[in-house]
Amino acid sequence: MTRSLVINTASHAVPIRREFRMAELTDRFGTMVFSEEVMKDYLPKDIWKRLAATLEDGEPLDLDVANVVAHAMKEWAI
Repeated sequence: MTRSLVINTASHAVPIRREFRMAELTDRFGTMVFSEEVMKDYLPKDIWKRLAATLEDGEPLDLDVANVVAHAMKEWAI
């Protein structure tokens, strides 16, 4: 297919319109996130406690904790 044919075809394409109901969007919003519940499942207890101290009390985030959280997030995402 030539470049001009592709451009011509694309410029005359009719977009597919899908109606979204607000209920569908709000039901799904935030369902696939690395939430505190998920973190508790994926993180060792000692790491979770140290992370919770950072989140709740503003304690500095230790690099070791950050690395474990990053690895857990990667495992969860894959």
